[in-house]
Amino acid sequence: MAATPGYLAILQIGPTPTTITGIKSVDVKVQGDIYEVTALSDGQWKKKIGGLADYTLAFSGNLDMTDAEQQALQAAIITSPGTQVQWVIAPKGTTTGNPKYSGTVLLKGQSIKFAVNSEEQVSFDLEGTGPLVASTF
Repeated sequence: MAATPGYLAILQIGPTPTTITGIKSVDVKVQGDIYEVTALSDGQWKKKIGGLADYTLAFSGNLDMTDAEQQALQAAIITSPGTQVQWVIAPKGTTTGNPKYSGTVLLKGQSIKFAVNSEEQVSFDLEGTGPLVASTF
């Protein structure tokens, strides 16, 4: 499989997926719990089993408070942390047959950076609730 440039990706948030402007980077981290179940009679090697999986979603870019989606996310984080929102990431765009990742996340946090030597920046941290779905458009 050939490498795909990241600039093709589209992040959409909300019940009617809407593209957020100014986003430069999106990270989806998937992980699972591992439990040790070693018994005294198992000898010198630990035994483990897999547990439940979860994921986090983080994205960052230019702060644009004229963007309705950035405004809505910020308002929800400030007034109602833990609000559930749906999301979709289209790594190669939204053309039929292209891959997509989607799910529901809880709004966890926002950081805003005001630096003299660069554009104003924003980042959002969200935690998955329920499954992360890999499918196609």
